[in-house]
Amino acid sequence: MEKIRAYIELLKKKFIELDANKKILFIIGLAAVLGVMVTGTMWAFHTNYSYLYTNLGPLEIGQITTKLEGEKIPYKLSAGGSAVMVPDKSLYSARIKLAADGLPNSRHIGFEIFDNTNLGMTDFVQKINYRRALEGELAKSIEELDPVKEARIHLVIPEHKLFSNEQKEPSASIVVLLESGDELSKAQVRGIRHLVASSVEGLKASKITIVDQLGNMLTPEDSDDSFAAVSSRQEELKRNVEKYLENKAVDMLESVVGKNHAKVKITADLNFDKVQRNVESYDPDKVAVRSEETTTEKGSNKTGSTQANETNAENNSKETVVTNYEVSKTMETIIKGSGSIKRLSIAVMVDGTYEPAPKDKNADANGMKYVPRSREELDRLANIVKRTVGFTPDRGDKINVENIKFDNSEEIARREEIKNIKWREWIDIGFSVFLKLASIFLALLILKKSLKRFKEYRKQRLVMTQKAKEVEETSALSREIRKPKLLDQIKVAADENPEEMAKVIKTILLEE
Repeated sequence: MEKIRAYIELLKKKFIELDANKKILFIIGLAAVLGVMVTGTMWAFHTNYSYLYTNLGPLEIGQITTKLEGEKIPYKLSAGGSAVMVPDKSLYSARIKLAADGLPNSRHIGFEIFDNTNLGMTDFVQKINYRRALEGELAKSIEELDPVKEARIHLVIPEHKLFSNEQKEPSASIVVLLESGDELSKAQVRGIRHLVASSVEGLKASKITIVDQLGNMLTPEDSDDSFAAVSSRQEELKRNVEKYLENKAVDMLESVVGKNHAKVKITADLNFDKVQRNVESYDPDKVAVRSEETTTEKGSNKTGSTQANETNAENNSKETVVTNYEVSKTMETIIKGSGSIKRLSIAVMVDGTYEPAPKDKNADANGMKYVPRSREELDRLANIVKRTVGFTPDRGDKINVENIKFDNSEEIARREEIKNIKWREWIDIGFSVFLKLASIFLALLILKKSLKRFKEYRKQRLVMTQKAKEVEETSALSREIRKPKLLDQIKVAADENPEEMAKVIKTILLEE
């Protein structure tokens, strides 16, 4: 402790002896060292938290936090109290312990409602529980879709009637809470309708209504067999065909002219007529004997006619042969499907090329000059598009390829913005690294100075201790040397003046 106090006193003394600039530098360095030490300590003792469960209701949050408190697992609430976070090291163990207690409970009650069956339950309650369980299971299935955050289902299952004309059809309504910015596609809406319809006996997809959290109708109001529904499906098929062909053409062109330098729009006329044709053909060159009948008559000589071969016998008998032939016949039923492409109209816009020309007045902000493409090159690009989309001249397909300068001002601005952002990021990173290196350098510098001062202090203390030892040794030696000299002087004085020495001794004895 004395050494530490002495070292602190020495530092105070040295600090007071410093000039103003050195004092400021010392304070800044000391603050940097303390900051590094505090940051390192906080980092060493910092606990990282991870999400245990998210999107929980108040009841589930209460059950989970009570269990975590009982297990003495620290936790934090986030996302407005709908998510629970625990330390990383306790994440998996906490999930296992919660799962052992059946937590978190689902927001929907499924067929587990029948796990505890009450024998005194009425038939009406049984039906209500079955409907609740079915609604819960369907809601769980719908919530598995990515855009769906939560779902609620209401089933209307009428009582069974004795007469079919009195039986009412079941129906269903579904409310979906979608994630922010997401939406259900038409294919997903159809999938949900058919999922529910296949899970409820007698329920038709046309009797299912789906709305989102804003009350927007996601299902068409018309039934599946209506003309409007058929037209909607045809229009959707048309858009899908056009988009598919456009994507194929753009992919091929961009591999040649570069990304975002080609635009393709295709209008497809589809034939939605359903044609059924029955064809019945006969081949006269292919015949076969189907049956043959022979008739023989005996009697007097009479003349008669026959339908086939007529023979006369000596005993006035007659034989008739009737042969029936079957002609080869072919029957065909041809059904031509709908949705075939009747005609394609293709419009292609291609940007030109750009060459570096910093001194040209027509150059853009990046010093690039626009150069239009030749007609020969455009023809080659047109042939590429034709082969890609299945261009058929006999069908009446048309294509038009034009070379037009694209407005790339937004792209240039975006590039500049990205460039500036990158520069700012690099500047921020460099400044942060500089501050860290400066802090480390100051800390090392102060540590070096402190060690140097401490070594000097130790050296001074060692020198002072050595000098003190030397002084002490010198004093002891002087005392030892002086004693013989004093005795010698006394002896000399006694020899020279014995009378005076006797008086001195007598005086000393009298005083004692």
